[in-house]
Amino acid sequence: MKALEVQVGYYTRGYVSGDKDYFNSPNRYSYIGVGLNVTYLLQRLTGHKAGGIFDYIQVPGTYISFSMEIH
Repeated sequence: MKALEVQVGYYTRGYVSGDKDYFNSPNRYSYIGVGLNVTYLLQRLTGHKAGGIFDYIQVPGTYISFSMEIH
């Protein structure tokens, strides 16, 4: 259970002028998910303290999320 983490966040799409080619309108989203704590897993597997890079970068495929558009 120590390797699991709850993730909560917020992101937007379509608010930057260059986004108009990819998104029809500006949208805001909130999300909640469950993911793997990659830093903890690497430390357990290698025995070395892993750097904090994975505190800021989410490795693809290590989480399941549910998002909802905010109006």
